[in-house]
Amino acid sequence: MATLARYRKRQAQANAARGVRWMEVEVSGNGPAPESGGTSGLTVALKSGRRVEVARRFDARTLAQLLAVLERA
Repeated sequence: MATLARYRKRQAQANAARGVRWMEVEVSGNGPAPESGGTSGLTVALKSGRRVEVARRFDARTLAQLLAVLERA
């Protein structure tokens, strides 16, 4: 356990130096995912009230492009 504690401490220090922070997330609903015709597989709700919903099997390349555009805004 000492090795794990040392690793976690080093990671925390490195993350703090790079400005990396943890964000609180909330998991809504605890039931099984809808079989079909349901909502997205992943939703990101921003403090501004905007939401980004990504359906199951969403193309990773398109998502990366979308995130790049959003980061520039």
